[in-house]
Amino acid sequence: MVFLVFDVDGTLEISNGPIPIERLRKLKKFGVNILIVGNYGKIVQHNLQHEFPNGNPKGLPKHEALKNIKGDHLCIYVGDTEADRQAARRAGWCFIWAGDFK
Repeated sequence: MVFLVFDVDGTLEISNGPIPIERLRKLKKFGVNILIVGNYGKIVQHNLQHEFPNGNPKGLPKHEALKNIKGDHLCIYVGDTEADRQAARRAGWCFIWAGDFK
């Protein structure tokens, strides 16, 4: 199972980031699990919560939320800050800069 996790700020187009929501929808059609770990209120504001679940419903530090998701799955965190990269590293996840996500 593959998980792609996004922090909305600076990553997804709904927060002026480079990644269109439509791209996430296409990935979901191929069986990729998409979760959101930051600024989930923006997902709710755009009424997208039925499509993109909250990967951090308890509001834990990001690295702890990522560890809770990981298990034995291939996990990639797409973020836009050094703090995002460090959270991925601490959780044992792969990391991709939002600007490099194609």
